[in-house]
Amino acid sequence: MTSNGFGKAERNPNWNGGKAKNSEAYVLVLSPAHPRADKDGYVFEHIVVVERALGHAMYTGAEVHHANENRADNRSSNLVICESRAYHKLLHMRLRAY
Repeated sequence: MTSNGFGKAERNPNWNGGKAKNSEAYVLVLSPAHPRADKDGYVFEHIVVVERALGHAMYTGAEVHHANENRADNRSSNLVICESRAYHKLLHMRLRAY
């Protein structure tokens, strides 16, 4: 941090408050201390939202499903915790069949 209270990232003209989107349209938030953070310190926003609602970390193997299939819509009312990848895939198969 510099004397003005801003770190290097905050001084960058492209800084957007620690949020980014990846190539698959998922929203990422800067959270370097999070156990699921990538090498750059970002974690999927939907994971953070779900864990905040649960009050603890998601279980290993659990996945998050976006009910409206909009990967950028991370309202808690749009997120469904799936116990496994198989269950998550089943939800998508049912949506396609419907």
